[in-house]
Amino acid sequence: MKFFLILFSVLCFARILYAQKEPAFTKGNSLISAGIGIGNIWKTFLKDAFTYPPDTYKVTSKGTFTLVYEYGFINKLSGGIAIGYSEVVGKFNGFGEVFTETLTNFSILARANYHFGNFRRFDPYAGAGVGYYHFNYHVNKTGIVNSKVPGSLGYSAQLGIHYYFTSQMGAYAEAGYVGGSFGQIGFTYKL
Repeated sequence: MKFFLILFSVLCFARILYAQKEPAFTKGNSLISAGIGIGNIWKTFLKDAFTYPPDTYKVTSKGTFTLVYEYGFINKLSGGIAIGYSEVVGKFNGFGEVFTETLTNFSILARANYHFGNFRRFDPYAGAGVGYYHFNYHVNKTGIVNSKVPGSLGYSAQLGIHYYFTSQMGAYAEAGYVGGSFGQIGFTYKL
């Protein structure tokens, strides 16, 4: 009896996924997404850049915050722009010395996604992007000159999914290298 109940449940769930009026992503869709990164790679970089004694150096971060616009050029392909920002702060306090260093990152990338699947509420996709990264490093330690790290070529690679609560509003999650984070979560809105 349990087997039939499980089989019935699976079939009902599959029917809900495939019983669609319109797929979640189609040609002509315009999406705006806002998210926050999970696992800031620049925080890891600042921690590992110097070998300070334990309990003398603390690193915190804000972001990565990302705003994305994408447009569906064809039923399976979208393109757009992603703007990101993060700030990482390292504070040293030990051996009679106190200083703070800050690394900020601003990025603007053109990106494209391939949307696979044909679901009403789910929109799985994979994609990549390329563009501009600008870093700024500041330290308030005597004898060290603050420097602007020149802008450079940046990239992203993502595997993600949008889930729509309504026909226009939803949430998204991405894994990969996205704006200095290992993944992102956030909200999305169809215009």
